[in-house]
Amino acid sequence: MFPRTEEQAFVNPVVAIIASALVAGFLWIAVRKSVEATSARPTHDLTGLVGQIGEARTTVNDEGSVLVAGEMWSARSEKPIPAGSSIRVLRREGFILIVEKNG
Repeated sequence: MFPRTEEQAFVNPVVAIIASALVAGFLWIAVRKSVEATSARPTHDLTGLVGQIGEARTTVNDEGSVLVAGEMWSARSEKPIPAGSSIRVLRREGFILIVEKNG
């Protein structure tokens, strides 16, 4: 397709060096970011919810909804808690918060 002599390389060495440097740079950045992501602490610490104060958005007993740390959560309590009441998180069972009336 392209006429060449035996002294000429198949690939221009300058192009090969530039392409190799670009690929090496991309891989270095990708690996570095991957290592940072695996060692980063999660931004949402679910254990930090215990002890937080929030507000019951619905009546909470066997089930209900509460607003804690700016997020809506499913919740349960041993005693009925009316909507609008201040609540405190006692513990977490999966993604359900066990709460009590605060105060």
